[in-house]
Amino acid sequence: LLENLRFDSGEEDNSNDFIKNIIDSVGAEIYVQDGFAVLHRAHASTDAVKNFLPIYAGLLVKNEIENLNKVIKNPISPAVLVLGGAKIEDKQPLIDSFIEKVDKIVVGGKIAADGYKSDNPKIYVAEDFDENANGEKLDIGPLSTAKLAGFITDAKTIIWNGLLGYAEDPAYATASIIAADLIGEKTDAETVICGGDTTGFVEELMKEHKNLSYSLISTGGGAALEYLLGKKLPGIEAIQS
Repeated sequence: LLENLRFDSGEEDNSNDFIKNIIDSVGAEIYVQDGFAVLHRAHASTDAVKNFLPIYAGLLVKNEIENLNKVIKNPISPAVLVLGGAKIEDKQPLIDSFIEKVDKIVVGGKIAADGYKSDNPKIYVAEDFDENANGEKLDIGPLSTAKLAGFITDAKTIIWNGLLGYAEDPAYATASIIAADLIGEKTDAETVICGGDTTGFVEELMKEHKNLSYSLISTGGGAALEYLLGKKLPGIEAIQS
């Protein structure tokens, strides 16, 4: 058992000396990489280590890659991408990347509440909202939730990134709960949940809703998104094929 790697600057510096000292101290002969959440970072334990040891994917990394590849390379139609969250600049790359791969992109969350629009018929933007006393749009409304439910029900591939409302307040978690339940009850679809807030929300909900299951609840926020966008992750590039 070793100290947390990030307590030493050599980790983020991708230092050969740092990782070699660790390898020498434990007499390692192979390296099993099972930290998917850090594979988008060129750090000593994800990148420089390849200069000294053969690297193989652990079971968690293998599961992440296999399930993400299914929705990237050959999504079964109808395929739906559900997007929420607050910043369109974070989501637009996903929209651009998946617009030709999926049958429908559903946009909710603060992005939709702030007025995001699209003329593309593949993109459905929430059209009604639940508001607080100050008129703030804090969840997508019943009409939009019903349309989202229809898309989910028909889908064979579903990727969900970003909560659909201000789910920290239970009063505005309705659409996200409905989406999580509908997706988690599907047994005939590839279902991928990614993004820290979304995965945390789903994992908490599963404690109460015991019947829910998903193909993948990704452990890697930034790593999963970069992989979905087709970017090369240093930690994956270092793994032996």
